[in-house]
Amino acid sequence: MSLRLSSLLAVTATAAALTGCIDVDDPEQVGEQEVITTVTLTFTPVGGGTALVFSHADPENDGGPVIEPIALALETTYDLAVQFKNELSDPAEDITLEVADEGDEHQVFVYGSGVEGPATAANANKLITVAYDDTDENGLPVGLDNSVVAVAAGTAELKLMLRHLPEEDDVAVKVEGLAGDFADGGSSGIGGDVDADVTFPLTVE
Repeated sequence: MSLRLSSLLAVTATAAALTGCIDVDDPEQVGEQEVITTVTLTFTPVGGGTALVFSHADPENDGGPVIEPIALALETTYDLAVQFKNELSDPAEDITLEVADEGDEHQVFVYGSGVEGPATAANANKLITVAYDDTDENGLPVGLDNSVVAVAAGTAELKLMLRHLPEEDDVAVKVEGLAGDFADGGSSGIGGDVDADVTFPLTVE
């Protein structure tokens, strides 16, 4: 499976506007083409409460995504589930199932100015902490399920990247400590390809 989505977002000084575009690679170069048009984040409070759902959606794949700002409650722990969909298909296709099935070739990285977690450096300005809560067949994190704690009030950004990490020359690209490599050198330092890259405004209060 090969998924391709890159979303380039510009944030104004007041963080009041976000714009994005999606580039899809040539299917002839990558085989069977899968398109991700929508990334949905579901935050379910641990211990009970209403699940909070936020999406970054470009269902027409025209470069004009609708982005729902994330709003979380201070001092609350959440289970975070990540979903990827292709809404150009009829019916819409849940790409999450393929990512889970090929978990040994995929990994989600959560980062951004408001985040501290495996894919970030230490962040004195963090609003939330993030930890992986799932693994692939080799015991390495996938990132479709995560644990999130809202630790400080404020506004910032949450960024999420899905990378496709197939073997190269029979050598594994997805290895232990990959999120730390991401934090140290960014996505360019870990190999593979970007399947999805989205940014959400984040508020904790």
